[in-house]
Amino acid sequence: MPATPKGGHSMHREHRSGDLRRLLLSTVTTCAVLAWSPIAAAQDKEHSEEHSKDQAKDSDDIVVTAQRREQKLQDVGIAVSVMTADSLRDMNVQTATDLTRAVPELKMNAYSSSQVVFNIRGVSQNDYGDQQEPPVAVYQDDSYSSSINLASFPTFDLARVEVRVAGTRNRDKGYIRNINPGAPARGANNHWALRGIVAWQPNADIESTLTLRYMRADKERQAGLYSLVASCPNARLQGEVLAPDRSCAFWGTGPGETGAGYRNDAINPARGGDPYKTAATDPSYVDRKVFGADLKIQARVSDAVTLVTITDYQHGDKFYTEDGDSSPASGVYFTQGSRIDQWSQEVRLQADLGANQLTAGAFAMSIDGNYTGKYASLFYGYDPTVAFSQNTRSYAFFVQNEWKVADRVTLVGGLRYWNDRKTGRYFGSEPSTGVSIIFNPRQVAYGSFGVIQPRTGITATPADATPVFDGVTARALINYKPTDHVLLRRR
Repeated sequence: MPATPKGGHSMHREHRSGDLRRLLLSTVTTCAVLAWSPIAAAQDKEHSEEHSKDQAKDSDDIVVTAQRREQKLQDVGIAVSVMTADSLRDMNVQTATDLTRAVPELKMNAYSSSQVVFNIRGVSQNDYGDQQEPPVAVYQDDSYSSSINLASFPTFDLARVEVRVAGTRNRDKGYIRNINPGAPARGANNHWALRGIVAWQPNADIESTLTLRYMRADKERQAGLYSLVASCPNARLQGEVLAPDRSCAFWGTGPGETGAGYRNDAINPARGGDPYKTAATDPSYVDRKVFGADLKIQARVSDAVTLVTITDYQHGDKFYTEDGDSSPASGVYFTQGSRIDQWSQEVRLQADLGANQLTAGAFAMSIDGNYTGKYASLFYGYDPTVAFSQNTRSYAFFVQNEWKVADRVTLVGGLRYWNDRKTGRYFGSEPSTGVSIIFNPRQVAYGSFGVIQPRTGITATPADATPVFDGVTARALINYKPTDHVLLRRR
């Protein structure tokens, strides 16, 4: 579906100013909490981290969390690519999308900085709608990014990145996990990226960590700009490149001119012009804000059992606009806007039962998204307006056991039941043709100049606006280590 009317731009800016005030208040509060945190606790944490780093250096072990607990990479029976803070710096990884340079099987399709779809072993999508969940999941620590708008972010303080091909929410198809904190250096590129962490350990059995993130990129020049090509519809209304000496009767324009009546052979590649120059005068940019907060609590219930809870909130606000005609004439105008609020809660028990490592838990998530869009051809009066929303309520239950049946053989088995309930609402209208489209849980219809038309030929029903999806996924794996440095697996 398209996604943002012109009128939605001012509304978007009103929301932005309100969010900024709330952000400033929360930032001041965070700074106050950080200033209040006991220095001794911070020193203990730093000492612990340094001790862990020293141990890792001494043993050359790479520790990952691909199976919801810390393990040596050589003991994990799945394909995982790991990049440390040093390797990220050496490869000049500045944003999440730069990871494609570091992982051979990781690709991406970026329609802009705010619309990034990763591809692992062919698993991807070509729909750039803001309402889409990415098929390859992206995490920041334990925080899941449910929208392609949230998948790209500055990586100024990553400690490491894990890329694997299977896993939880959308992780059956692979996932990318970014682990903080890392180096203290800050990135630029007209981005504001802030992160604050408060760690509290009330006693020896309980650890809690609150992480706050904020990213803002105003007028980011990563929107689409295109080469100028004059075209004319043929008898089947398919666009064909227009010859320099040919006029287009359909548009009623002169020889070699676009539908908007513009000609500039110097920037028209079909006529030997420079393909890297444009005469576009309308703005092309992305405004983007992302705020996130997650609270992780780990409590030792007994010597063998640990309870983990993760509460997460994310907010994303985006406006995208581009001049699609590459000329100063009023030709094609495209915008998208989105406002997303995501809440999630995960609770799991982890039990170390000697030869068995058992994990069981539940996950719930709520996503509320409001979207706007426009793809207008202003030179002949076509100016549609689209607004729609999609709400998702999701929950899942999961269990997995790793059973070490022998010194070098481990059996892994797991089950997960998931349930997604979605509610969609869509309204689109175009004044010059009088056409309107309505799709929601109460009505599916189309209108002409304000009059609802008969449902002849319409097969969709209001029930289609509230679909329910569920299923069970299973996992079985055999790990065999013939030597300390070789791991064979069978799925």
